[in-house]
Amino acid sequence: MTSNTGTDGYFAALEPAECRKLLETGSVGRVAWQSAVGINVLPVNYTVVGDHVVFHTSRTGPLASLLDPTAVGFQVDEIDVEAAVGWTLLVRGTSGPTVGLDSTSWVPDGRHVGVAIALEWLGGRVVSGTSS
Repeated sequence: MTSNTGTDGYFAALEPAECRKLLETGSVGRVAWQSAVGINVLPVNYTVVGDHVVFHTSRTGPLASLLDPTAVGFQVDEIDVEAAVGWTLLVRGTSGPTVGLDSTSWVPDGRHVGVAIALEWLGGRVVSGTSS
């Protein structure tokens, strides 16, 4: 674990196994990608299926463009502002359809188009607003 400490706070890199465990316990994250109109960042509910982050969208929404292979970032975090502690994860990967992956949306409003992000890189850190 790599760490920095100081009077203003603390952060430490998480081991890959801990990153994976935290990713699997989350349910909402943010997808970031470059499109023809600029950088997009949108929240999604997700699950982890094998080595993929999977979420669902509508056929007409901006996330449907990610059915085409696209370099994306995916961020998940949990921060307790009151206690000034938490963690953050970043996935880098390529998006595409959920062919062969078993998943269904938990949002019952027509978001049935599955998008998968292949986990190509996963990293994270623990953060704290106070020295440890």
